[in-house]
Amino acid sequence: MNRFRRILTIALFRWRNNLVTFSDKSSSLVVLFIHSLLDSIFLPISIDFTFLPLVATRTSKAIKFANISIIASIIGAAIGYLIGFAFIDTIGIFLIDTFGFHSVWEKLLNAYQGHLSIWTLIVAAITPIPFNVATIVSGATEMNFFVFMLISIFGRAFRFYLLAYGIKYFGEKISFFRNLKKLNKIRIKPKLEKAV
Repeated sequence: MNRFRRILTIALFRWRNNLVTFSDKSSSLVVLFIHSLLDSIFLPISIDFTFLPLVATRTSKAIKFANISIIASIIGAAIGYLIGFAFIDTIGIFLIDTFGFHSVWEKLLNAYQGHLSIWTLIVAAITPIPFNVATIVSGATEMNFFVFMLISIFGRAFRFYLLAYGIKYFGEKISFFRNLKKLNKIRIKPKLEKAV
């Protein structure tokens, strides 16, 4: 167990070191855009894993990162809605089966049957609840597309701006983010020899 923990710690340090360097490159914006786009369609890895560390290491770019995430997320939401609306029996079911979204799918589908559909989408847009499943369910249940897009735009904007401003102005008080910023000056090079 200690060996596993050591290997995991080393992997996290290396990931953080690389992320600090990566956040200054223009390709980081492309990766953030693609991850945000796919996060709204099918990707089971939350955008938070890319967005939060990028903002934490480069708080001066927090709003830029948020804007990119919002635009990509809205485009992805429209694609997810289309999959649910027109291709639920093929692509939609394939994505749900492939990524193991069955339990979330069932819960959201039940919530969308009643008067809670709009509130369910709002909650999915602003919380870590899988937004991708909510976009597909919205299309599959034929939610009004204009209402869907309006909620998606405001919900995702609220979420990403809240995270960006929160980290930008309060991140210094959170040790995890403070440690990420310190890595701009210090490179941690843990040795792997003893763990292998």
